[in-house]
Amino acid sequence: MEVVSLNDSFGRLAKNCRETLSRLPEHYRRLLTSRRQWVGYASQSFFHNPYLAAVDMFFVHPGAVHGALSRVFANGWAMLGTCGFYSTNRDKLFKRIGLHHIDSFRGCVAAIVVDTVYGFLLSLPGFCLNYKLAGVAVVPSVVMGTKAAAAACWTSFISGSLFDTFAAMDSDDPQKRSRAPHWIRWLVIDRFELKTRKKLIWVSLAVSVLATAAIYSFAPGGLLR
Repeated sequence: MEVVSLNDSFGRLAKNCRETLSRLPEHYRRLLTSRRQWVGYASQSFFHNPYLAAVDMFFVHPGAVHGALSRVFANGWAMLGTCGFYSTNRDKLFKRIGLHHIDSFRGCVAAIVVDTVYGFLLSLPGFCLNYKLAGVAVVPSVVMGTKAAAAACWTSFISGSLFDTFAAMDSDDPQKRSRAPHWIRWLVIDRFELKTRKKLIWVSLAVSVLATAAIYSFAPGGLLR
């Protein structure tokens, strides 16, 4: 039986770490040039950035600067992959428990419950970290992170619907179109050509950024008040 010395173990570990680090630049290059990544980011930004900005300013009360910095950090993580991590693992979870295609009221209720729990557990550490990085003390970061996660988790089923909707808007794939809500298919997807729908994705992203900036600037206690 081969005996591996401590030096050999550390050498292999160092080699594996170097190989992993060497692959990171290429990984993020592919990620940041991936259309799918940015469409997914636009779908999550559309509702969540303005909504969470309003939650910050009216309910969580971290102050405009801390709240705005927290949103900047959150968007930075999303751009670097957490958005895709959320959506990919949500799909895997729903397939595993049989909620990938829902055709009953009970299934819809189950999907909302699972989405809510999943959203809270996944978002809580990030919210706490973002407030801490924004300059808030540790205990208030945990308290405000919990408040923000609780305010955001009920929207997880909206997040999933938006992800499916934007993916359908960006494609003519029948399978992707079938996962978008029926009223979205009737109102947008079936009425506009693919080229127009792709433009609507970036218009919605611009609107969400402007709305978020306006809330942090002009809400009571905002940056410009």
